[in-house]
Amino acid sequence: MRGLPKGVDFVAGFVLGAAIGVGISLVTSPDASARLRSAIGPIGEEFGRSVSSVVNEVTSRVSAVVEAQVARLQEAIEASREAASEVESEMLQEYEQALREAREIT
Repeated sequence: MRGLPKGVDFVAGFVLGAAIGVGISLVTSPDASARLRSAIGPIGEEFGRSVSSVVNEVTSRVSAVVEAQVARLQEAIEASREAASEVESEMLQEYEQALREAREIT
């Protein structure tokens, strides 16, 4: 990811892998699963809130970048239309001038 310190992808993958591993062990643990789930439940809830917060922040940043790029693209399209209109007008004037000159010659 751009703008984030190096190693963030690794840490995020590690945390996600650990969370998945804990989840699998909770589901498959025979006897202590109920006690373990109740002990780890608050940690999981906090982790979920943290992940949700990060997702919201990333979504917000991505949305801002996309909106800025869309605005730049719209400006470029409008500038291209204006330039094309100017060229069209100039070419039409040159054509009309050439046509007048051709009529004067004949």
